[in-house]
Amino acid sequence: MQIERAQIQLTPDQFERALEMQTKFLLPLAIFGSLFGTPVLIFFSGLVFWGIGLISKEEQQWTPTYYHGLVVAAIPTLATVPYTLLGILMTLLGRVGTMRPDQLIPSSIGYWVQPDNPRLSMLLCSMDLFLLFQYVLIYFAAKYALRTKTWGACLCAALSLLGPCFRIFLAK
Repeated sequence: MQIERAQIQLTPDQFERALEMQTKFLLPLAIFGSLFGTPVLIFFSGLVFWGIGLISKEEQQWTPTYYHGLVVAAIPTLATVPYTLLGILMTLLGRVGTMRPDQLIPSSIGYWVQPDNPRLSMLLCSMDLFLLFQYVLIYFAAKYALRTKTWGACLCAALSLLGPCFRIFLAK
């Protein structure tokens, strides 16, 4: 079964202007966001997870440190390494066109089923094997690295789901 993908037809002049805009603005923003945004997000997530660890610790004589919260924030991001490598491979194998990165990688339902509703499309793209594994890793890291109670580990995983929920809600 062949899946048809809508390709936007641009004139050569429009294509050159779009490429110029991406080169001038989006490329530096992507590099800046990767170099600085990702570490800031991990450090902030570590702070939030550490706070959850302080209020939901199992053992009263043991107190988690910020480094324990940072472990909970950093270790699950390792689940995205195969996701990124698969995205690079898919980019090298075929035409990317106007597809979003989550539509490019064949590990999500959104790759195989592409509805016209943007929110439903974003929901299906959020159901990805690697991302679901990341939430499971957050739960276990919070449970065993922070030594939180079950509700604390569930809260850490639930807070991590806020990002995809906002993307689904804001999809246009």
